[in-house]
Amino acid sequence: MKTRAYVAGISCPHCIDKTSASQRERFAERARQIELAKQRGTTHIGVSPKASVTSKLAPKKPNREMAKSEKS
Repeated sequence: MKTRAYVAGISCPHCIDKTSASQRERFAERARQIELAKQRGTTHIGVSPKASVTSKLAPKKPNREMAKSEKS
């Protein structure tokens, strides 16, 4: 996009009038953190959907077994 209102990850012509300055500051910081994570070769937030589903479907240890294994 070639408009003054478009800033990648921060604003576009459709939302520029609907977001406050503090929101745009937050969006800018988030975009910066995402870029830094890309440079490090990591993800900024979250996990891949497949990893999330896999961990949710994994069998859980009962609390007693977990407490025992932590003491050992």
